[in-house]
Amino acid sequence: MPPLAKSDIELFQQQGYLLIPGLYRADDLLAARNVFQKAFGEKKLHDSRYDSDTLLTDLYTHFPQLAPLVFNEKYAAVARDLLGPDATLIPECAVHRERYIHWHKDTTVQEMAGLTSHNGANAGAILQFATYFQENAGNGGGLTVIPGTHLLPDPFLKLYSPRFLQRVWNKLLKINRLSVFDALERHPEKTDIPMRTGDLLVFDVRIFHRATFRTHPAGPEKFAIFNTFIRLENAGLDYFRFMKKRPEPYYRYFREKPLPEYLAGHFKALSMNLMY
Repeated sequence: MPPLAKSDIELFQQQGYLLIPGLYRADDLLAARNVFQKAFGEKKLHDSRYDSDTLLTDLYTHFPQLAPLVFNEKYAAVARDLLGPDATLIPECAVHRERYIHWHKDTTVQEMAGLTSHNGANAGAILQFATYFQENAGNGGGLTVIPGTHLLPDPFLKLYSPRFLQRVWNKLLKINRLSVFDALERHPEKTDIPMRTGDLLVFDVRIFHRATFRTHPAGPEKFAIFNTFIRLENAGLDYFRFMKKRPEPYYRYFREKPLPEYLAGHFKALSMNLMY
């Protein structure tokens, strides 16, 4: 795969996300989604203290065939083009099934803890690489974003304020449909990213985003794989260290159970970095 065009990289820096069409063969992803459907139907995967009916963290142990499918030469080239030669996968990865999370930034929790190195126009050192296994049509198969918001202050911080008056104010805003969620739903630049099976979506973790909602009940079950890449500088390293200390089961997995050894070998073959 040739390097991304300079205009693509500039567009990514401006809008906070980039859709790379046709990075995978659609047939390969459709075959993988059939494997996921079967796996989530098997209770043995749900017995893990790290996994659930909607989240499977230990995906590269359960599905070793995913590594060469997801992390191919084209994928590696995109990571290096956007993050530089030290683009590094950190162990924040999972298969998501039928998860519809509302508006958020992926850095809110760490900012509440006082870490702010991810802020600033030049701090885009933490990226999510999302592989969706269906089109983003009326079945809610992908991501909705507000372009350019990765450069704005976090409006979600006040939602978690422990102060009584702030909590009362948040409640009043919600009752009157004036909350940050309501404002984003009315935002003129709200975008349902028009991805198709086989596309790769890369987005800055700071962008305001949510799952695209279903507008009708019909359609395939929703699956997606998220992998987190960082640049080896303060913002990326702070995110990595903070993620490794978080108490939720999803994050405990990454410090209690190592990624499979074969994944390191696969990354070495791609001349990519993996940090655990």
